[in-house]
Amino acid sequence: MLHTQGKAAHMGDDEKLETLWNERLITHTMLTFGHSLDIGDWAAHASCFTDPVNINFTKFTGFDEVRVGAALWARFAELILSTSPRHHMLSNFKITIDGDRAYAKVDMISSLWTATELGRATNRQYGWYDVWFVRQENEWKISRLKHDVTGVDGNAATLENHDPEFTAIAKEVFSPANMGAAKAYLIQIGGS
Repeated sequence: MLHTQGKAAHMGDDEKLETLWNERLITHTMLTFGHSLDIGDWAAHASCFTDPVNINFTKFTGFDEVRVGAALWARFAELILSTSPRHHMLSNFKITIDGDRAYAKVDMISSLWTATELGRATNRQYGWYDVWFVRQENEWKISRLKHDVTGVDGNAATLENHDPEFTAIAKEVFSPANMGAAKAYLIQIGGS
């Protein structure tokens, strides 16, 4: 059963405490997700996800949702972000919990800076993450992440990467097999 404001009035103290604790753990996972991107702690970043995990960055990449290993996704993030200072701001956590599953809508602003031949380039994305979680061994892990950008300022040059390793990893991440696995997972969980 989803925890909502109307239900909160009918909860006992233990249930309220459990809900608050789980919301705190979910928030902690998301803050670790953002902070690990900013400081380049790729092991911590991978630890935020189930393995495998569904990733939907369609508005950012142009590719369909994929189902990939957590370490592979973290390596992709490392290769695309490690040359740029970056800062992720997450706020307005709207969390619903249903047993060992949860969903959160989290507002985000993502800022990146880099030097180019023409000077300094910036890219700032506004929007939110739709995030689905599962509880595994008393930890909440991201099982599906959707990046929903509603606006962008700046220059996409900050995200250009012509490194052969990045190209190879991007092809592996956005392979037809991983797109097919993502669709199969969504059918399995009854999601869209």
